[in-house]
Amino acid sequence: MKVGIPRALTYYWFYPFWHTFFAELEIATVLSPPTNKKILDLGTQYAVDETCLSMKLFLGHTAYLTDKVDFIFVPGIKSMEPKRYYCPQIIALPETAKAIFAKTRFLSPEINSYKKEMQWMADYQNFALNLGFDFIKTTAAVEKAKNTQELFLEKCYQGMLFEQGVEALHLMGTDANPINPGNESENEKAEVEYKLAILGNPYLIEDAFINFDLIKKLKAHKIGILIPYQMPPALVEKHTEFLQKDLFWSYPRNIIAAAQHFKTERQVNGFILLNSFGCGTNAILEPYILQIIDPFPLLALTLDEHTGSEGINTRLEAFMDMVRRHQHESCFSLNGPSAHRA
Repeated sequence: MKVGIPRALTYYWFYPFWHTFFAELEIATVLSPPTNKKILDLGTQYAVDETCLSMKLFLGHTAYLTDKVDFIFVPGIKSMEPKRYYCPQIIALPETAKAIFAKTRFLSPEINSYKKEMQWMADYQNFALNLGFDFIKTTAAVEKAKNTQELFLEKCYQGMLFEQGVEALHLMGTDANPINPGNESENEKAEVEYKLAILGNPYLIEDAFINFDLIKKLKAHKIGILIPYQMPPALVEKHTEFLQKDLFWSYPRNIIAAAQHFKTERQVNGFILLNSFGCGTNAILEPYILQIIDPFPLLALTLDEHTGSEGINTRLEAFMDMVRRHQHESCFSLNGPSAHRA
């Protein structure tokens, strides 16, 4: 049996678990390639107009795999922690994929810990049991995959996966051992002139094609980067206490906590907010971000299926001028010249 994994959406958070889980079950996996123009065009072809960019990319990666594997792995991840959900689009991924690719066979376990802590482990175990594996093998596979995921997250919290999380595993050739990618060199750290926080979902921060290789461009400006991945659960809890109503979406809550933490600790000189065109949760998230980071400079980038980089380059240059100016002038409000949208 050969199982395909689309390099999109929840892949950017759960791939270390999936990689180990299938390896322990001795199931061969095929990963779709990094996003490119062909995959984006495929996704746009299958999507309706109202579909958000991230979903279009998921459809493109899925379409790429349809004739290359026996099954495509698209779990229905509803919740990974009590009383919080994932984005509605992610929750509905299995149904969406099966409706669009009717002739393709999918493996789609339901993963739901909304009512019970760690229920997701039992969900994966039941999934493996339903595939015909015995209890001992499935228990061992889930436990080892859990340990791999925890080690990956610990590396993220320590800032040891550079600015990119899951993609760093592939970029450094450590796919077979996805927990030991190393650290930045001292020379790279010494060249940093400013620090920026990139706020956004992992699948926007890490997809270099769709964000126009943003991280590489920032490094060229000698910019150090902080990301929400570096927020362990304790810090997320601490920096969301100010909310009058708790957010029930897991990752947007992490983004809010990261904005609050990086501003409060004055760890950065500015913020870049990555939005996916057509994303409903981002429409709710952005007003929180604007309120939290005032008076720090902000560049809000909305990514869509247009692939010309000239406009992004110009806006990034203008934003860097804003950041430099902000260091030498008294603070000014986001209602004034310090907010820049693209």
